[in-house]
Amino acid sequence: LLFKPGFLTKEYWDGRRSRYISPIRIYLVISFIVFAILPLSLTIVSDGNGLLFEATENTQLPDGYEGIGVFIPLIKTFEENGDLEIARILKEGIEETQRRKMTAEQIFFSAIPTSMFILMPIFAVFLYLILFRNKELSYVHHLITVFHLHSTAFIFILIFLIFSKLGLLDIFGNVLLFYFWPIFSISYFCYFLKIIYNNSWIITVIKTLVLGSIYLVTFFFSILYIMFFAMVLFGQPNI
Repeated sequence: LLFKPGFLTKEYWDGRRSRYISPIRIYLVISFIVFAILPLSLTIVSDGNGLLFEATENTQLPDGYEGIGVFIPLIKTFEENGDLEIARILKEGIEETQRRKMTAEQIFFSAIPTSMFILMPIFAVFLYLILFRNKELSYVHHLITVFHLHSTAFIFILIFLIFSKLGLLDIFGNVLLFYFWPIFSISYFCYFLKIIYNNSWIITVIKTLVLGSIYLVTFFFSILYIMFFAMVLFGQPNI
């Protein structure tokens, strides 16, 4: 996946599958490793007394909880629209996350696996119907591509976490995060798509940028939706 971009995908496309691990198994193993390591890098913020704040419109959240604050204005919106029950459940859900000492980081990262798993088949449909239409390629071909792309993305995240644990980010943090990493990632995925779909470089670059932009926006809103759904679940009794 890393050193021969597109090679494994093409092998699967051509039916030479017996010697390789299936795409979904690769994805599940790598994603499991990443999400097992991620919580170790998160900081739990607590005042030691359980409930840290009351969810009101003007609430000032403690450090580490600001991300949850995006849902607080929704409480007032629901109340103004007469949806008092939803407002109550959402408020109790936000407060319950504090009782469980869950930070916005933890809720965000816990929503990522579900969001990515939901988006993958949708992403494959987008490739199949819009960006890379080809009579010789079925939906399954694009789904294999999506699994391999996500697996590679997780490998990049895993490498980044290892760098962080080794303290390399403290030395090269800004350079790695804002320059090398984005350029390397975009270049890799662009080359990956060039190899397997065989478009011209200009078309491949344009499609990569369009694909990445749409995916990031969709991913962001799906994360917010799942986080909102989590708040609602936490607000239900016996959850």
